[in-house]
Amino acid sequence: MFFRKKVIRAERFELIDGTGKTRAALGLTSGDAPRLSFFDKDGEARAEMSMDENGSTTVRFADKDRKLRAVIGVTGDGMPEVGLSDDAAHPRAMLRVDEAGSSEMSLADEDGQTRARLSVGAEGSPHLSLHDEDGRTRAELVLEQTGSPGLIFVDKERKTRAALSILPDGSPRLRLFDKNGKLRARILLGDNGMASLSFFNEFERRVWSSS
Repeated sequence: MFFRKKVIRAERFELIDGTGKTRAALGLTSGDAPRLSFFDKDGEARAEMSMDENGSTTVRFADKDRKLRAVIGVTGDGMPEVGLSDDAAHPRAMLRVDEAGSSEMSLADEDGQTRARLSVGAEGSPHLSLHDEDGRTRAELVLEQTGSPGLIFVDKERKTRAALSILPDGSPRLRLFDKNGKLRARILLGDNGMASLSFFNEFERRVWSSS
């Protein structure tokens, strides 16, 4: 008669190859969180699945030099994330979806500074922003819920200096701003084909108009 044990209990399980090298291991971290690891033929950890005390689940992938190159996870509050790193293990790309349903992809330079961010709000409006080496937003492309697109240019002091947009009625509009972010000039082409040019003073009061 054979007796079968339905439950095997241990703190760690290891799977070894023909040479005695560990190729996979199931165990607990120092914080008693479960972790499953996979190793290459040289015994280097290349993939790992774990869960922390907050309930976040993560899968990590490393290259042959043990540099972390990709991370896929779901935070404890249910937000999925994907991160990609370069050969120096510097994070270069991140994709996430938040609790409200907004999605975002950000791209960083080798110093880890975000240089571009593309997002779609929960209501469906897309937004693209470009950033300088200090992380300051310098240009934005937006599409409002009304369907009106807009392109915005910002200086190093984070002041809007120029804005090009298409109004809901289809009319194109160009606005220029001074170093304080005050509107100083505007060009508008109406749906009737008539163009108008307006100038404003430092208080944004119109001082001259062609129409």
